Amino acid sequence: MEHPGLMFRSKPLWMGDRLILPVYDENRWVSFMMISDDEGRTWHLTEPIITPPGNIHPTVVPVANGRLLAYLRPGGAGGVIWRTESEDGGETWSPPVPTPWPNPNSGFDLVRLHSGRLALAYNPSTTMRTPLAVAIAAHGEEGWRQRLLEKGLAEFSYPTMWHHTNGEIHVVYTYRRTHIQHAYFTEPWLLRGEHLHLERLVNAQTT
Repeated sequence: MEHPGLMFRSKPLWMGDRLILPVYDENRWVSFMMISDDEGRTWHLTEPIITPPGNIHPTVVPVANGRLLAYLRPGGAGGVIWRTESEDGGETWSPPVPTPWPNPNSGFDLVRLHSGRLALAYNPSTTMRTPLAVAIAAHGEEGWRQRLLEKGLAEFSYPTMWHHTNGEIHVVYTYRRTHIQHAYFTEPWLLRGEHLHLERLVNAQTT
């Protein structure tokens, strides 16, 4: 499969016989899913996922009732993360809509934990790649709480997160553009974080 400009950032999703690889085209600022049903021997590309500001870095997780959820990094000056859903195993995606999550045109990572809760590592700002935070949802995409991993006038960016079988949640990220930093913690530690009012958080970053 030839597609000049195709790039990779986010983790693949394994769904039994189906492998979904989130990809994007930074020439056009659109995202796709690459799908294989034969263990990676052959692939096909979905239709592009398009948003008004452009988007890259799709991050996909399974949610309730067999649906898939993807968050998208915005283009341009940033603003907010966008979201889209699939009900057919990633073949087609709903028209993307903006979320309340602020984003300064920076990378983030979304994972589904072993408990079924969602966790998001991101920069809670519309203009700067600081601070760096991890948020966890009590259920679905609601009832979020948050802990800061880094703060200060510096760049903390491009987090990648995974959940270990021992229960630890690990995050690696770029620290001040000097090295890769590693942090790890537990789900109960996250759940004791600050309760988030997302609309107020976005408004505070844009006024």
